[in-house]
Amino acid sequence: MALIGILIIIIGFALNLNTIAVVISAGIATGLVADMSIFEILNTLGETFIAKREMCLYLLTLPVIGLCERYGLKEKAIMLIKKAKGLSTGKLLTGYLFIREVSSAVSVKDSVKFRMKK
Repeated sequence: MALIGILIIIIGFALNLNTIAVVISAGIATGLVADMSIFEILNTLGETFIAKREMCLYLLTLPVIGLCERYGLKEKAIMLIKKAKGLSTGKLLTGYLFIREVSSAVSVKDSVKFRMKK
């Protein structure tokens, strides 16, 4: 019974329900099965949030995932892949390496500025 949260997540995602609502309900259900009160569940969440800053990143990803799904990120990715059907391996690698070189150049430029400020 302790793994009820995983079952809720699987069923919720299979039924294409709201991602944030599924994850939060799974967390609350798991806490309730563990004989925790709502206050204890919220207290645990708050203490973890304060003690571990990584929790902030985790909590921020939930609304971002929900918004991306709501505004059709999956459909846009499918359209992009369909457009890239005629793309050769050489063109793909050239584009990838170009983006990589530009991002590394920007990174080097930023690190040089940072060192000069010290």
